[in-house]
Amino acid sequence: MTAAADRHQIRRDCRAKRRELSANQQASHAESAARLLATSGLLRGKRRVSAYFATDGELDPGPLAARMHQAGIKVFYPALERQRRMTFWKLDPGEKISLNRIGIWEPFNRRGHPAPAWSLSLVLLPLVAFDSHGTRLGMGGGYYDVYLARLHKPRPLLVGYAHACQEVAKIDREPWDVPLDAVVTEASLHLISRRAQSKG
Repeated sequence: MTAAADRHQIRRDCRAKRRELSANQQASHAESAARLLATSGLLRGKRRVSAYFATDGELDPGPLAARMHQAGIKVFYPALERQRRMTFWKLDPGEKISLNRIGIWEPFNRRGHPAPAWSLSLVLLPLVAFDSHGTRLGMGGGYYDVYLARLHKPRPLLVGYAHACQEVAKIDREPWDVPLDAVVTEASLHLISRRAQSKG
């Protein structure tokens, strides 16, 4: 099996697993993951953090975003642009959102300028699958890959957010894959990079 075929199979299997989770399981996982990340050291000192609106069974960062707002952390959400680019915009509770061209919610009132990539201190990433080495497999659209490729050091802390059932034994890393610093699930906190281990 080729690497491309293997990735396709992993995507199909892990998407099926997360879709099989009931609404109660989804809600429980979201609360547990939020509690794990909020009580870890990964958010300590962070003032500008990106989140996302869950779709297709993804782990919902909504409960985490509520905790961050209460702690005075500014929360940013991605908006899709042309050529597989994303920009991040601050979104306060109750502000209007809209569906983008691929059916995912994003900020509606985008006034002023998006957050520069260097200004975010932690980026929360949705994913389809991950392994213990921090390799992330996304939906295949390439938006986060393009965004991550544009980051320069010191880059934000990259934290994958997923259900525990999305962990796989190994994902063959491609040249464009940027490894995660950590992964948070409802069951555990995986500290992968030295940066994450020093904060977690």
